[in-house]
Amino acid sequence: MKNQRLRPVWRTPNRCPASLNALDWRQRIGKRHGLPTVLAIIALACLSGVGQGYRAVSRFAKRLTKLQRRALRCWIHPDTAKSQVPSEAVFQRVLQLVPRRQIEAIAIEWQNDLLGPVPATDAVVIDGKEVRGADRMLVNAIAQPSQRLLGVEAVDKKTNEIPTARTLIQRLDLKGRIVQLDGMHTQHQTVHQILYEKGADYSLILRDNQPTLLQTAQQLLPADLPPCTGEDSLSGRTQGIPGHRHPDH
Repeated sequence: MKNQRLRPVWRTPNRCPASLNALDWRQRIGKRHGLPTVLAIIALACLSGVGQGYRAVSRFAKRLTKLQRRALRCWIHPDTAKSQVPSEAVFQRVLQLVPRRQIEAIAIEWQNDLLGPVPATDAVVIDGKEVRGADRMLVNAIAQPSQRLLGVEAVDKKTNEIPTARTLIQRLDLKGRIVQLDGMHTQHQTVHQILYEKGADYSLILRDNQPTLLQTAQQLLPADLPPCTGEDSLSGRTQGIPGHRHPDH
């Protein structure tokens, strides 16, 4: 990774690093590495595909060149005058205690500063993914086709994706957009939330998990009504029933 690719992180509007510094909950005594530096190294390690875990991030950090460390504003040792990267323990402590929701808001604001607002014509795709190398599920909302991140919600081990998706939907601005979800979320409560509480349209997959509704749709809808055939863009599964538009649209 070349140093030139790291510099834009700090040459964009300084709201991102400044906001991150304001969120730093750690005590000043003994603190060497700024929170923006620690989180930037973690993000770069993940984007570089070095693997999961604190040790993988630490190994990635140790391979950073002098110019890369300078671009990331790494701590300079007063005795050696050399840039030092955070240790594995630092990455572990930060990731365990970082205020995720606030970091998400800063990252999305920074994304929009760089790329502009999400296009009004984009649909919102909500889907669950398992974190590679970790026993954790995430439900994320992505604007398509621009592929902008809109929000992420972790699935609690005591529940599943369905209520987690509703929690994510509740805090998103979806008015006037089309929300796409897979068959797991073809639920009356989810549909009501999207259509009447958020003022959005929906496109859901109807499969065998809703046998009565599927039979009704097969009887009432013409066989050639799109998208009744083909592959689901979210998961590759066969599609069932088309979406519904909000009455005001």
